[in-house]
Amino acid sequence: MKIHHSALAASMLVLLLLVAGCSSDARPTVKGSVTYQGAPVGNCMLTLRYQGEGADFFDHNINVKPDGTFAADAPMPANYTVIVKDPMAVLERGEKSQLTIPHKYRALATTDLTWKIERGQNHRDFELID
Repeated sequence: MKIHHSALAASMLVLLLLVAGCSSDARPTVKGSVTYQGAPVGNCMLTLRYQGEGADFFDHNINVKPDGTFAADAPMPANYTVIVKDPMAVLERGEKSQLTIPHKYRALATTDLTWKIERGQNHRDFELID
């Protein structure tokens, strides 16, 4: 059986258009910084907590670099509560926290940080205060 080049080209074009069409549903991107008393808060993790209907929730962790900046993909456009925590390696080893930030930012029950993440690119600088 012989495949015609025009049929093959048409099939490839349809496949390319389908793939390109799917990219419009790409995950939102987030970037920004974390500071406390004017200094960068680095080597930590931002946890985005999505609280949906009823008991529906999930956490998404973003690593913060030593200079206090972060850049990552977010799971989906939504409103999130933001928690600042030690990096996963510190948590897993049970080491003492090295973060010198107010404790209110470390727990879901006490943080006042929120972020409405929308489609596309999102930027937010978090200035932690006492």
